[in-house]
Amino acid sequence: DYVDGDSRYAKSKFKHIKTTDALKVWSIKEYRNLIRMHRVNIPCPKPFYCTDHTLVMSMICCKNTNSGVPALQLKESKLSPQRLRHAFIHVAVAMRSMYQRAKLVHGDLSEFNVLYVGGKIRPIILIDVGQAVDLSHPKHIDYLRRDCTTILGYFMRKSKKLNVSLGLPSVEELLMYVIMEYNDEKDESLTYEQIDQLSLKRMKKLLSP
Repeated sequence: DYVDGDSRYAKSKFKHIKTTDALKVWSIKEYRNLIRMHRVNIPCPKPFYCTDHTLVMSMICCKNTNSGVPALQLKESKLSPQRLRHAFIHVAVAMRSMYQRAKLVHGDLSEFNVLYVGGKIRPIILIDVGQAVDLSHPKHIDYLRRDCTTILGYFMRKSKKLNVSLGLPSVEELLMYVIMEYNDEKDESLTYEQIDQLSLKRMKKLLSP
């Protein structure tokens, strides 16, 4: 469904091709998705090239450095309530940027597909976007709602474990935050960083005290 429903691959007959050919299509799809994301400044690995079933991309290091130590999955990261809330806000902003600028829905977003690198500006990186679908996909809103449900479920469980409230929005509130268009973000003079700052402020307002 992730491939055949995407208008970019409508003629691929993905369900009926050989496994080796399917792997090539999947690799190319992830490569193209990463290019779209990277071009519009969404936190993700930088794609270098794709050949056959092999995709080469930048390594995401711990604390956003070139230390050679791979960054941890969000699931593996032990965060304080403040950093957990900060991480959620930036995941939400990345989801919105992915939808509004790259015209993509992740489709499998969870604590396993988000890397935590820390820092104030870009603390998270989205990965594993082979299944991400173009907004032409007839199920893209269903996939987005599932992403919202999954990621909120993770942060709710973590906040409960820490015995704190992060003031998280509902699934529908997060969904609307991602898909709603705002005129101030359409100003062509704004940089992507400035647009993300507007999105960040909106999410902070949406959170309960």
